[in-house]
Amino acid sequence: MVFMNINEIFNTDIDIKKLAKRLNNIREDEKARIARQIHDELGQILTTLKMDLSYLAEEIQFTHKEIFERLIRIIGLTDDAINSARQISSELRVPLLDHLGLIDAIDWQIKEFQKRNNITCNINISKNLNIDKEKSIAIFRIIQ
Repeated sequence: MVFMNINEIFNTDIDIKKLAKRLNNIREDEKARIARQIHDELGQILTTLKMDLSYLAEEIQFTHKEIFERLIRIIGLTDDAINSARQISSELRVPLLDHLGLIDAIDWQIKEFQKRNNITCNINISKNLNIDKEKSIAIFRIIQ
């Protein structure tokens, strides 16, 4: 039979809460790192690809109709890839949260929700919130 006194139980509970908080912070930091890589590296590659394709399309639009039409389709796919990278990046980590704060990030998220779902939303948030970074992330994730 194993006995634990009540203080050991509470200390274990506190340690578990600290561990959970630390793991959540690590997860959010990793999401931010991945979001930056997607936005910066992949976004830059796709944008350069689109510029080069657009240049080629402009050069051959009158001389090679079939190739021009194919390039236009590829440019459209590249636009889709750029938009997907932007969406994935923003779902992982919203830069507005870091740069402008929780209220603006929530406002942006609600506008995005309204655009996607054609549902009108009203929000009433005090502009004088004083919330630390960890709580801001948690609140934003709940809304997201």
